Amino acid sequence: MNRYLRRLIYDFQFMTRIPINISVPLEEDDPAEAMIFFPVVALAIGGLSLGVAALVNALTENALVAALGAVAMSAYVSGGLHLDGLSDVCDGLFSGRDRERVLEIMHDSRMGTFGGVGLFFALSAKMVFLSAVFNRDLTTGLMAALAAPLAGRAGILMISKIGKSARAGMGRCYVEGMNARILSVGLLLTLLFTLPALKLHALAAILIPAVLALLLNVLFNKRLGGITGDCLGCTSELSEICFLFYMALKWVVI
Repeated sequence: MNRYLRRLIYDFQFMTRIPINISVPLEEDDPAEAMIFFPVVALAIGGLSLGVAALVNALTENALVAALGAVAMSAYVSGGLHLDGLSDVCDGLFSGRDRERVLEIMHDSRMGTFGGVGLFFALSAKMVFLSAVFNRDLTTGLMAALAAPLAGRAGILMISKIGKSARAGMGRCYVEGMNARILSVGLLLTLLFTLPALKLHALAAILIPAVLALLLNVLFNKRLGGITGDCLGCTSELSEICFLFYMALKWVVI
């Protein structure tokens, strides 16, 4: 099997619930190299979210319900993978413990109080910001639903490039395997996919995650000594939220 096709299939199998029942024999560098295709996976998730939002809006003519449909579809198709990372980071960082204990808490599969609260506010923020865009302009709202997952995965690409690994795990594979070529191609694809939909606002899908990645990298280095797989998921979710907040600003119209 062609290595690029193999890596693309791996991304869809790992990062989505889209059923692709093909056995993919992975090589050691495949997971990291597959990061090039993050924008392709994000585009698929965004496209499904857009479709659900358009359908729900046509049936209800209610911006909040349409936003709920888009957010729910995005969470379902992605398997809540990055939401889980956000929840784990909230549990760990807000515990007030030392570095080793924070990492232990983040590694625990059980959700704590701070994780639940963080998850609630993250999903609520997405719904509120997206519904605000729908209320102002339907087309802009649909394009925001399409582009938000792309902004989220752009955040993962950038923090993987500038960060260092805090411990062994899947996160280390991505962080240590990231290079300038993967980052450049990934961001170029993000821009190419968002430019027709957002026009000049497509730059926000790159610049907002870039600023956020820089800030979060400082935080994670200070508290954890680096980043983990959960930190990557957290960065993705916060990038989406900040991007949707930007799209909700009253002067942003496509």
